Amino acid sequence: MVADSTDGYRRILATQPDNSVVFITVGYLRNMAELLKSGPDHHSRLTGTELVRTKIREWACMGGNFWTTSTDNVNFTRDIQSARSAIANFPKKVTLVPREVASVPSPLRAGEELDGTPEANPVRVACP
Repeated sequence: MVADSTDGYRRILATQPDNSVVFITVGYLRNMAELLKSGPDHHSRLTGTELVRTKIREWACMGGNFWTTSTDNVNFTRDIQSARSAIANFPKKVTLVPREVASVPSPLRAGEELDGTPEANPVRVACP
């Protein structure tokens, strides 16, 4: 069973040194939006926004079509409400990494290697 993402993020962030985390997202932004909306819990007495402000140095977010005319970037358009909420409410530096970084003709690939990861790998479970 895969743990709830908000609980996992809060558990990990609570144990990190202040201003030390570079948070990287490569998919939909619902988990980031939910983290920011979260309240204090057994991991930290800080709200999600306070925890992010304290622990995260920068967020690198894959998304956006910067070199094409396409407006359908699934990381943003398939859950617009979460994308808007996460980006608008993130209290630290956000670096938007163009989705083209992992697109043809780029040598980087996202997803293809997941077929070789263990069935219980949370990344594989999140990207069926």
